[in-house]
Amino acid sequence: MKIILTSLTLVFFIEAGICQQHWTYQECAKYAIEHNLELNNTYLLVEQQKAYSRNAKNSLLPNIGAGIDYNLSQGRSVDPNTNTYVENRFFQNNYGISGTMNLFGGFQKQNRIAFEKYNLASEEEAYKMRENDLNYQVLEAYINLLVDQGLIEIIEEQYQISQRELERISKFIELGRVSGTERYDVEARLANDEFLLLKQKNQAELSALQLKKLMNIHADSTILVEDIDLFEQIDFEISADSLFQYAKKHLPRIKTLTNKLEAAEKQVAMARSNLYPTLDLNAQYGTGLSDNFLDQNAEVIPYGEQFKNNQSIRYGLSLQIPIFYAFSRRNQIQLSKIAKEQATNNYRIGLQNLEYEVSQVKLEWNAAVSEYLSAVKKEQSEEKALEVAVKKREKGLISVMEFYEARNNLAVAKAEILRTRLQAFLKERTLTFYLTGNLLE
Repeated sequence: MKIILTSLTLVFFIEAGICQQHWTYQECAKYAIEHNLELNNTYLLVEQQKAYSRNAKNSLLPNIGAGIDYNLSQGRSVDPNTNTYVENRFFQNNYGISGTMNLFGGFQKQNRIAFEKYNLASEEEAYKMRENDLNYQVLEAYINLLVDQGLIEIIEEQYQISQRELERISKFIELGRVSGTERYDVEARLANDEFLLLKQKNQAELSALQLKKLMNIHADSTILVEDIDLFEQIDFEISADSLFQYAKKHLPRIKTLTNKLEAAEKQVAMARSNLYPTLDLNAQYGTGLSDNFLDQNAEVIPYGEQFKNNQSIRYGLSLQIPIFYAFSRRNQIQLSKIAKEQATNNYRIGLQNLEYEVSQVKLEWNAAVSEYLSAVKKEQSEEKALEVAVKKREKGLISVMEFYEARNNLAVAKAEILRTRLQAFLKERTLTFYLTGNLLE
């Protein structure tokens, strides 16, 4: 029981340590890659394909087998000495080893090795592609959580402003400087701010839950994330064609399609090799002994002498020439050619989609930066407008509704800065991914 309690305590402190640390988006993505169960299934497909590749290489090795048998004859049986029927009881013990090696098979095995090699490369790139997808999902969930947390801070600021305004109005009512009806308007605003704050906190919990799900962290744990700054603009003055060439070179998705096309070509070669003859080398060694092997004196020949004298070796070549198999082999060639055409078409579709994607990513990046810079200017204007509104409100020159309009405009401007800043960061990471094939660094 003491050991169990100690283990549970250790697990608790490890979990608590994980939950209390501040996570960067790179750390979240790395943890997700190590613990995400769906990604682990993709890794198992890679390991499975490695086994197929090893089997293809091992097929070049000869097949060798050995056997031993012990037979006890009783009643009427064939005498191994005279090949005549006898009635006595005797045993036979035989030993043998045989081997077969393919000398020529139309290069089918060599083509299969290449076929499995490209399949393995395709699965490895598919794993990287799934890694990248997971990295993007984690980064997107991370940014969503930051946005929701940032909105909580903005709404809390508005809530505090409403509280201060309520305190100010209450004092003015006591002094008889304003009517009591204004208090109702401020209280209604304060209640609305409280509702929005509670709603936004719930949304942040949902965003945190989505991030924890991707990372495979316990749902009841607490995760703390660090804010990220928008990088200084990288020189993305690059032509669409150059960006397309970089993406074509680095993206695992395109590499996967390339390897599948190469594998399809080898599959055609494998199908054609079935039309060629095959040549095999065969060899066999055997010996045996029995208590019914007798010498001239009708005594059992010593087993060691039997083992030596009964040895036999056979070897030879076997040539198989395909003549007619109901057109099945030619049909297989036709099917493999169709599969190659499909792989070629998929490759072209992938490149076509990529061409549009890189153009869209560039446009989205430029738009995100423009929106962010515009939001910064708008926030500065709204801050000045709120400062003026506060002074006018203190002097009673504007109504409470005009004051709250200025306050809300600043809150909207701050929310837009938060959204556009993190959105620009995400677009920047996406564009960098198309350039380098790496989303996180």
